[in-house]
Amino acid sequence: MAWTTTAHGRHEPLSPQEGFTLVEVVVATVILIIILVPTAYLLSSSTSLITTNRSKTVAVNLASSQLEEDRDVVDAETWTTGPLAPTLPAVTASQTVGQTVYKMSQSVGWCAENGTVGPWGTYSTKPTNPAGYGVLVTVTWQGGSVSEGTVLMTPNAQLSNVPTSSTGCPL
Repeated sequence: MAWTTTAHGRHEPLSPQEGFTLVEVVVATVILIIILVPTAYLLSSSTSLITTNRSKTVAVNLASSQLEEDRDVVDAETWTTGPLAPTLPAVTASQTVGQTVYKMSQSVGWCAENGTVGPWGTYSTKPTNPAGYGVLVTVTWQGGSVSEGTVLMTPNAQLSNVPTSSTGCPL
């Protein structure tokens, strides 16, 4: 027989109505597990999603920063008497932000129309009447990659529609 101590210090036997049965404990445990397992999964998934989005945001900012540096150089250059192609700043091969290593690469090429109304094309050598210089910056990290592109307009380009990635340029 089980005993209990009262508030006055006396020992009395437990009544059959006190305490939990084994079935009650098992049911309570199952209910607790049913609630805790999805909650733990949700927390784990949201943490992973936050990390991925943070990495993607940093990568887009790095690519945009590189493109802005490219624009600054091109705005300062005169292409008509200058080099065949603008001299763009060197791309930092890799950068570490937090604990993530981001690797950057840059692809470039001239953007011009293939014929009078044809689709936009990319050329490694300067065409007769280029519309601009296409630049594509790609940033990769463990778990993903993003690409940002732009067309750096030539000083004498007269365009009504600027090429975009959907029309074949940048790269």
